[in-house]
Amino acid sequence: MTGGKGGIGKSTVAANLAVSLARGAGRGVAPRVLLVDCDFGLASLDALLALPRGRHLGDVLDGSARAADAIVAGPGGIEVLPSPRGVERFARLGIDARATLLARLRELGAERDVTILDLPAGIHADGLALSHAVDLSLVIATPDPASLADAYAVVKLARDRSPRTPLGLLVNEAAGPVEARQLSERFLAVVKRFLGHSLEPFGWIPATRPSPARRPRGARGPRRAHLPRRCVVSPARGAGGRAPHRDPPGPLKRRHWLDETRDAMLPTRSTMVARASAGAFGLAAALSLWNGTTEWTASFRGLLAALACAILVPPIYGPVERAWAQSQLAAGQSQQNPAPTSAAPRSGARP
Repeated sequence: MTGGKGGIGKSTVAANLAVSLARGAGRGVAPRVLLVDCDFGLASLDALLALPRGRHLGDVLDGSARAADAIVAGPGGIEVLPSPRGVERFARLGIDARATLLARLRELGAERDVTILDLPAGIHADGLALSHAVDLSLVIATPDPASLADAYAVVKLARDRSPRTPLGLLVNEAAGPVEARQLSERFLAVVKRFLGHSLEPFGWIPATRPSPARRPRGARGPRRAHLPRRCVVSPARGAGGRAPHRDPPGPLKRRHWLDETRDAMLPTRSTMVARASAGAFGLAAALSLWNGTTEWTASFRGLLAALACAILVPPIYGPVERAWAQSQLAAGQSQQNPAPTSAAPRSGARP
């Protein structure tokens, strides 16, 4: 697993793929899967999988521990080989250290069915060296233009150094099947045109949350999750179409939508009380002055009228407010789910 930049979900995809393979996917005997964190210096798989910190690849390279002793059990029956974090001498490995690492990984891989390497992002020298020794290098990219540009740079260097290593493209955080297919086709066409090589598309993974670029800043309304129950690594399983975020939601978000509809359609209760009290004060004072009373008496009568409105308006306005919101909710649901019409099929149309 490799990618052009950080934050594209490379480690998350590697961990989910390892767990999915270890479970066997209904093939009977589950294979033995080893997940290796090869991001030296900035390792994150142990934190991502909530694994205890112990021995790691740094101890293996130093000779203070065997590779088998540094392996820890992960979720779903996988085996995880963590890497050091924040150690300067492992930030960039030398030629001898890379040779030792490859030898240890080959020994561990010979005893297991699948070995997944979570390589560092970008054109790191250690990541490029390890990508030459694998059977498949899977490049992770997102719809972000910076991610696509960096992924192109990774593909270019990988082809220059090891043209025989198969490369694949996996689109992560895609909004839907249409965006994923268009992005894959454009990226593969650019690689074919300018590099003269072909990549194999390995599907797409839907976005776990709406992207800030696709959701206007400050937009209100309940957010909806678009991630299916299982991890998607194939275009055969896709996320459903997005519903507009202003549609009336289900029961879990019903109260929030009612409050939002009330705020958009009716004045708030405090605003209504203030308006009624001000109107009652002005009307009572004006009538008192019209009858020839003094200004103090008119002001006192206006204050009494305003106080009476402040007490009587809330219990009267509350039911009106709720009835209005309920009517708006019913109208929104009828617009979202219109009654079916029994129109005759057109000639030649398929049943």
